[in-house]
Amino acid sequence: LLSEFTIKSEFPVVRYFKTANYGVQHARNFGASMAKSDWLTFCDSDDLLSSSYLETANSFLVKNPRIGLVFSNFQIFKNGENGECSGQEGEIQAQAEFLVSGARYTGGYYFEIPDLVRRLLRFQGFMASGTSIRREAFLKIGGYNVEFRKILSEDFDFVLRALSRYECGVSKSALVKIRKHGSNQSGNAVRQKIGECIVLDTFKKNEPFSTYYRYDIEQSIIHRLRAGIDLAYESCEFDYLKTMTLLLPIKGFTPKILVKRWIAGLPQNYRKRVYLMIEKAYEYKPK
Repeated sequence: LLSEFTIKSEFPVVRYFKTANYGVQHARNFGASMAKSDWLTFCDSDDLLSSSYLETANSFLVKNPRIGLVFSNFQIFKNGENGECSGQEGEIQAQAEFLVSGARYTGGYYFEIPDLVRRLLRFQGFMASGTSIRREAFLKIGGYNVEFRKILSEDFDFVLRALSRYECGVSKSALVKIRKHGSNQSGNAVRQKIGECIVLDTFKKNEPFSTYYRYDIEQSIIHRLRAGIDLAYESCEFDYLKTMTLLLPIKGFTPKILVKRWIAGLPQNYRKRVYLMIEKAYEYKPK
């Protein structure tokens, strides 16, 4: 990482601010409050924006002034410091076909995407890095929710609130590279599922716009909790398993989930033993 001295000496046009570590949400909000431009662009410290990002986004936005924010398609990279992608690691990640189908397309961006919020309830494909938003819009929606500091889904919350108020564009090209490594906070898939469900429940309760999607939100919560329960069970993370079964609505339970909840409720020194016994019995069950 560049030092404060290096930044100030080699990039004199850059305004450098430092703040205490109150979480990524606070840092983004603080940066937005210090900014003077009409638009804000975000890039986390371990990710990389394409050198053509600003030019491409600006060209689209100038011709489409009603757009309030844009997201970038992205690539994942895991090795090297220069963001080189190879094989499947370099495949474009953000846009499952259903996410942008039926949209208009111009200048490298999809826009006027039909029913985008409902699609995002099934697949959240947008990252903070590679997001640009009008500063006025960012401030009006309240920026990132600092109450979500302890969960791993603040991006999802921000996207839902932003799209409930403003039109967006989504780049077809991958204009940002997202680094994935062992220390990535988002690496814990079980905690990610819990965070997503907290975000969805909060959105349902607090955002008037969410009434159009109440059924979809409830189904999305059930789907994510079931997936998280399976992940927690397979990795023997029984405390997380217990937490998610408590969050799961009654209509989301299945016989298998009831068994998993029972295991999670056992005394700590019995959980793993019972889990292994059940898995062994299942292994020898006639097919």
